[in-house]
Amino acid sequence: MTVPSKKRPQGNAPDAPAPGVVPRSMTKLLSAIAAPAPLSLDAEWMETDGLGGFASGTISGIRTRREHALLHVSELRQGGGAVLVNGLDVRVMTPRGMFDITSHRYAPDVVHPDGQRRIESFTSDPWPTWLYRMEDGTRVEHQLFAVSGAPGVVLSWSVLDGAAAGVRLMVRPLISGREARALHHENAHFRSEAQCCDWAVRWHPYASHPAILAGSNGTYAHHHLWYHNFLYADDRARGVEYMEDLGSPGIFHFDLSRREAVLILTTDEGLHVMKAGAEARAAGLPGFLGAARGNAGALEALRENERSNRMDVAPRAFPFCAWSEDPA
Repeated sequence: MTVPSKKRPQGNAPDAPAPGVVPRSMTKLLSAIAAPAPLSLDAEWMETDGLGGFASGTISGIRTRREHALLHVSELRQGGGAVLVNGLDVRVMTPRGMFDITSHRYAPDVVHPDGQRRIESFTSDPWPTWLYRMEDGTRVEHQLFAVSGAPGVVLSWSVLDGAAAGVRLMVRPLISGREARALHHENAHFRSEAQCCDWAVRWHPYASHPAILAGSNGTYAHHHLWYHNFLYADDRARGVEYMEDLGSPGIFHFDLSRREAVLILTTDEGLHVMKAGAEARAAGLPGFLGAARGNAGALEALRENERSNRMDVAPRAFPFCAWSEDPA
């Protein structure tokens, strides 16, 4: 049976565009294609150190799998890796209030605090950078990059386009010191003691893994807490264990009205490599990020080194990363 076809309209019918004119429906389509995609807070980023270690997470800051961490170091001699620093709890204080800029997921399925809703923008060029807007109009930029050739990550926070008077920052590291594929729970063997010097704090939760060095241009107050029942949604979806407890030995305090806040998370080995590299590029440094010395030269040397490395080779910051779904 032959199906009759409709006659094609002759000339410029009312619904046909004139020659050279883009139809209105096509204009809307092209506009939609050209428009930037909305920010996906579930998208993942990764920074690698070139040694097998990395930092990784989601744009929202909510860890969704056990691999998400700020200081994941390679332990080639032991045939694996270790997660030393899992994440942070960060709060901005202004003369008009206190605002969290981090979020976590806890069992049974609760997101707290509400920091993710203050994310205004994110980019991974040249490294992961977040812009947060507080309800009082204060805008804080947070940057993070892994250091080439050294186990370590550099984090910074600064106030943008506005008066920084009275703006302070509180940062609580969340640490474990566990095997990369394991999960961590509160136990009596965890050592939360801190060894402090003029610019760094050293924690060594377990002798089986490297100690953690946290260098900053702020001040440190030791106040150990346990954070219980973090829930990793992607691990849960894979049908593997998905809950974890993390220790928080203390709090770093920064005055953002004076300068940007800097926190370097590394190991003894990482510190040695970073100091050597920074001193090679900023001759005569009296120290390394010493709070009393106001030594911004070391940080700028690290940044310039990373910018140079990323121009020479393929980018090491990945806005979206795929993980193996093998639970073994």
